[in-house]
Amino acid sequence: MPSKKTLGLVLSGGGYRGPAHVGVLQALEEHKIKPDYISGTSAGAIVGALYASGCSISKIMEFWEKESLFQFSFFTFAKPGLVDTEKMADILTKYIEVETFEQLKCKLFVAATDIINAKVRFFNEGPLIRPIIASASFPLVFTPTEHDGNFFLDGGIVNNFPLEPIKLFCDVSLGVNISPMRTNIGVKDLDGYLEVIQRVYELGSDADTQSKMILCDFLICPHELTEYGTFDRGNVEKIFEIGYNYANKIIDKLKAKL
Repeated sequence: MPSKKTLGLVLSGGGYRGPAHVGVLQALEEHKIKPDYISGTSAGAIVGALYASGCSISKIMEFWEKESLFQFSFFTFAKPGLVDTEKMADILTKYIEVETFEQLKCKLFVAATDIINAKVRFFNEGPLIRPIIASASFPLVFTPTEHDGNFFLDGGIVNNFPLEPIKLFCDVSLGVNISPMRTNIGVKDLDGYLEVIQRVYELGSDADTQSKMILCDFLICPHELTEYGTFDRGNVEKIFEIGYNYANKIIDKLKAKL
């Protein structure tokens, strides 16, 4: 009897579109499919870490439904950014009970941007929380995160679709991109600070993401997610359902491949 192939899951960044990743995981669980490796950036790193630490789907959804990083007490005027990412640690430790990558239930890679050395760094060992915070430190909104003597920002700056570790270690790759490029955008859609930052982020990451999505064995990239903003917290259930429904479209082929 042939051995089961290893499955690697790529989870892109995408801010509050993160529940789409959770919808994909729900569909996989219903069919008793568990990823052996997860590689995530930003929102994908958060979802990947929560899942790999043993959180249930309902617990991960609780994170997206109840937690906000834009609380008044989180704002800072003493650091380069609007929101102090150090505050994120208090939130994450309420959900993640393990302290290191080695204690996780599956292998996890977290991508963050080293802004001093101008390159992506993949974390997969040692302390867990700070690399997650680093990966989710969206530029100009969140303050840079210091770790191991370097400063890090959102992994999506240079790698919003961190396929590399999955291709290296896994037989089958499933990529989930929750930041598809908006094509029907107009000037009226860029009338705020956060909207402009989101557009710059999309433009900077799209070419790299496109070149790697085609290398995945299976890909989920719902265009409907362009209707929801990176910083829009109001549509958690709808976004979850989009990820869930798209995952169910490819689930039979994925099972056959595995």
